[in-house]
Amino acid sequence: MITKERQTRILEMVRNQSFVSVKELMDQLHASRSSIVRDLIELEQQGLLVRERGGASANRVYQEIATEKKAHIHVKEKQCICAQAAKTIKENQCIYIDSGTTTSYMVEHIADKDILLVTSSTYLIHQLPLTFQGQVFLLGGQYDRRLDTALGSTTLEMVSHFHFDHSFLSANGIDLKTKEIYTANTELATFKKAILKQSTQCDLLADASKFEVKTHCTWAYIDDFDTIFVDNGPKYKPFTICQKGNNYENK
Repeated sequence: MITKERQTRILEMVRNQSFVSVKELMDQLHASRSSIVRDLIELEQQGLLVRERGGASANRVYQEIATEKKAHIHVKEKQCICAQAAKTIKENQCIYIDSGTTTSYMVEHIADKDILLVTSSTYLIHQLPLTFQGQVFLLGGQYDRRLDTALGSTTLEMVSHFHFDHSFLSANGIDLKTKEIYTANTELATFKKAILKQSTQCDLLADASKFEVKTHCTWAYIDDFDTIFVDNGPKYKPFTICQKGNNYENK
C-alpha cells in the first residue's frame, strides 16, 4: 500500500472512530510501526489529526501550521504542480503569487521571465533566485510571522491599486461536494477574495491532501477559477492533473 493510500485510510479510521491506536492501524493496514508513526506525524503537521499517547484522534478544528513547518511536506507534488502552472505565464504580465509553501515552488520556473511579480509573502521573496529578470512588488501591511505574509487593511488597500493579468492562489482545503474553497484565517479569506476580484485570470494550486481538509472560512468556489492545478483529483474542468512525466489537462 502506497503512503498516500495508507494516510487516506488512517484519516477515514480516525474520523469514524474518533480515536485509533497505533497497534490497530498496524493490524488493519498491514504496516510497520515506524511507517504508521511517520504517517501520523505528517498528518498532524497538516492539521488533519492529533497524535495522542498510543494513537491519534480526530482534529475537529483545522489548525494553521507555520509556513516553515510545512515547507518539506509533499515537496514532489508541489514541484510538479508549479512546473505545470508556470507554463501559463506570459511575458510582460502582472502576476500575483500567493503566500504558502505550494506557490513558493513557482519561483524556480519564473527566473527568466520578464514580468511584474506581486506578492505579500516574504517567504516567497526569499526563495527568488538572483537570476530573476522581472520586477518585484512586495505588498506591505501587518506582518504575520507564522504565515510569513502581510495582512490587514493596509495590504488590502495596496491590492486595490493593482490589476493582475494572472494570479496563482493557495488554499487550506477543497470540498468537492459543495465546491467550497477554504482557508483557516478570516483575514486571509478577505485578502484572497480581493485578489480574485482584481484578477483577469486566476488559478488555484493545491496538492491532493487539501481534498481532506475543511475549515470554517469559505473564500471561493471551484467555478471561480480558470484552472485548479492538483497532483491527483477529479477528472473534469477546471482541474488539471500534474504528475511527473505525465502532465495533461482534463477535457
